[in-house]
Amino acid sequence: NPENLKHHTLLHLDQREEWRDWLDAAGINGVELSKGAVFNQTSLALDAAAVGQGVALGRSALAAPDLLAGRLVRPFEFSLPVAYAYYIVCPKPTAERPKIKAFREWLVSEAKADETGMKALGIFAPVSQ
Repeated sequence: NPENLKHHTLLHLDQREEWRDWLDAAGINGVELSKGAVFNQTSLALDAAAVGQGVALGRSALAAPDLLAGRLVRPFEFSLPVAYAYYIVCPKPTAERPKIKAFREWLVSEAKADETGMKALGIFAPVSQ
């Protein structure tokens, strides 16, 4: 039950709004947000959670390897969709250069591998080209 977060240490990113947004969307009140370690990278917060320092929020793609390996668990089914995406961009005249094309193909294949892992966890985050 997300209400139980009141009894746990929350791990934060530099901007503490992520927990507030998640708690608001989940309809949870009364959770202390001024306590808990603050990290400047999601991966560091996830690492801290994996060794028992508290509860962290993280993007599905970043948490998937630890979730699949059993180092982390999703204590709640609730997730908060984000309203942004990542894009590969470059000047149009360079888009078909072999090194840029190779990088783009590698990046898309890595993202598709992450997508497969997330589907195994019941999380869907489509990768488009």
